[in-house]
Amino acid sequence: MSSSDSDIKIRIVTSAVLHYRISLLDGSTAPGRTAGNRHIVSWLKQAQKSRRFGLAGKVTLDALLAHAVKNRFMVSLIDELEALVVPGRAKPGNGAEKPALLRLKEAGESLVERGYTVQIPFAHDFKTGMPDLPVPSALVLAEDMVCFDDSGALTEEISLVTVTEGEPDGVIELFQQFGLSLQHRAEAKPQGCVQTEYRLTTASEA
Repeated sequence: MSSSDSDIKIRIVTSAVLHYRISLLDGSTAPGRTAGNRHIVSWLKQAQKSRRFGLAGKVTLDALLAHAVKNRFMVSLIDELEALVVPGRAKPGNGAEKPALLRLKEAGESLVERGYTVQIPFAHDFKTGMPDLPVPSALVLAEDMVCFDDSGALTEEISLVTVTEGEPDGVIELFQQFGLSLQHRAEAKPQGCVQTEYRLTTASEA
């Protein structure tokens, strides 16, 4: 990244952080990770649409927005942004114990490396039954993400569903590597694939 690209990124990130902090003070944004992430995504979209940072900022804004939309359920976006511009602010996940939310994100990335498609759909996507999903797939409902508190700790069990051609191989062991426990809850075999639902908790709660 050139110095000019770095400068524009710092300008954009600083503006986003300041706008969020002001919105907390005036009450237009509620405290908490979910509301904060919603605010950051909205601000980035508005900045992109209004071309607030000109052509020089378009590529950076596009990249920041794509990252924010992809990860808005999995990380604290404001923590990530502040780590870039606030002196002494550690990046999320540094330290002896990573929060469960970050460990879930990393487990999902490992599934992607194994060829899985990882999704976080909403419950209303299933009103007419399980939609067609790529095989193999893994999903956690967006509504379940409220079970993570603002620190990223898991406050109650959630469900993980995999869709595979045959019996899922090595999924439980993979999540164990990240300190997460999967316990088999249910299984169905529609249209030649295997849908497996797991109870997901931290290893200490299993």
